[in-house]
Amino acid sequence: MQYMDFKDKYGDRVVSLAVSEIVREGLEAVMAKGDSGRPMEITIAAVASDLMKQDWNDVRAVIKRSL
Repeated sequence: MQYMDFKDKYGDRVVSLAVSEIVREGLEAVMAKGDSGRPMEITIAAVASDLMKQDWNDVRAVIKRSL
């Protein structure tokens, strides 16, 4: 199913809310891994923590660039 199909089926607002929730949960999961003691996971958790403090428009821009 393409993005436009999702928008048509559920509506743009619902799809946007679902994606935002997925991203938020993912960021929280990454931050939790920072307690593992592994240097890379600690660094990524720090980045995720800083991202959570940013405006959601900035976070969306990062996601769009990384996709």
